[in-house]
Amino acid sequence: VNDKQKNKYSPLIEFLSFKDLKIIPEKEATLKDLKGNIILLDSQNPFIKKLFAGIKIQEDSFHVIVHENPLNYKNVVAIIHSPTLKETYKSYYKLNHYGIYSWLISKSGKVVSKGQYPSDRGIIKNVRELTKGVPVQKTLDIKQIVNRVENKKIVYVGEQHTNFAHHIAQLNIIKGLHKKRKKIAIGMEMFQRKFQPVIDKYINGEISEREFLRKTEYFKRWGYDYNLYKPILDYARKNRIPVVALNIETEILKKVSSKGLESLSDRERKFIPEQMDFSNIKYRNILKKIFSMHKTDKNFEYFFQSQILWDETMAETIDKFLREHPKFSMVVLAGNGHLKYGFGIPDRCFRRNGFDYSIILNDEELDKNIGDFILYPEKLEAETSVKLGVYLEEKNGKLIVKRVLKNSLAEKLGLKKGDIILSINSQRVSNIYELKTELFFIKRGEKVVLQVKRKGKTITLETKF
Repeated sequence: VNDKQKNKYSPLIEFLSFKDLKIIPEKEATLKDLKGNIILLDSQNPFIKKLFAGIKIQEDSFHVIVHENPLNYKNVVAIIHSPTLKETYKSYYKLNHYGIYSWLISKSGKVVSKGQYPSDRGIIKNVRELTKGVPVQKTLDIKQIVNRVENKKIVYVGEQHTNFAHHIAQLNIIKGLHKKRKKIAIGMEMFQRKFQPVIDKYINGEISEREFLRKTEYFKRWGYDYNLYKPILDYARKNRIPVVALNIETEILKKVSSKGLESLSDRERKFIPEQMDFSNIKYRNILKKIFSMHKTDKNFEYFFQSQILWDETMAETIDKFLREHPKFSMVVLAGNGHLKYGFGIPDRCFRRNGFDYSIILNDEELDKNIGDFILYPEKLEAETSVKLGVYLEEKNGKLIVKRVLKNSLAEKLGLKKGDIILSINSQRVSNIYELKTELFFIKRGEKVVLQVKRKGKTITLETKF
């Protein structure tokens, strides 16, 4: 509670003052405090938005809402709101008589609404579902799908990151919508928000592709072969279509995944969305199933927190751009898992703004409500970046060769164990990600020139790729 609320809730606080009750001022509360059995007083309590951003409260009524604690499902969270001290006096005594309900709303001491949330507990029994099918004559081509979604404010297009055909399908949807509506933006999971100024410069033709890849740290932070996404970025640059970086910093996401939200520093917490909703049980169960498929000693609760943080950050960024640019619509490119059933990004964005949207997935299973359209594109092979064929170690700002693979470009160049790579085709490299960036620009038939330090001497190695 804060100081202003203490008087309004004083009879309730006195009523609840059993032995173990601990009252924590809002300013002193931490995420760690939220993991127990807790009561959040007043609709303006900031921690409500951090746990249950989708909850609606009628400000002129007395509310009691009880949920499983999404940060620790063994405990519960009670949200209590009262408009006035008078309403608190009239309503709080009813708490003794309505213990079986999940929510209670009263006005002037009279109950106007009560009910129970469905439980996901009970006996679980696997039942074989009936085989699904669709009438083939109702299938649509991609132009017809574009016609169906052209008036949506947001069009989400999913992908499996390494499937080139998915990215070409995304590009064709972007092209189709761009021809129909000139003011579109492309939101991309693949880039992190702090690099937005670099992306803007690249799209506006102010910096080169090499500088763009280096300064967005693409090969460090996303890592998939850039040839997969290049056609989309080329089209955006050619047509000056804004590209919006949606993702949160890798360092923050990894920290939450391994140690939880409470491990974040004050600086890191500034990047956390104000609204976070952990209450979708179905989404939690999907993520738990995915988590259980990987043998890991990591904590599922931390993994769950990181996924929610990931989704909420992207939803917040989409919402911010569209509010600042109301004449624009957006095509959002993200992994299928962030879009299926709307649980990841779409529902969280809709909660913020109510904008109409469509979900298009690539190569997904047929399931009710999984999305609006599913594409099954013909397989395509993308051009792949050059691989040097070495194992490398980064040490004290040096790129050291640990092993050279047989029949590789590195062997052809004459690289040896212990060589320190200084530059490739006159471009200085000091880490693996800079090296990957330069390898991207090497084309077949071109000369490859390496400058290395070997036993204290700088030598030049060259060959044709």
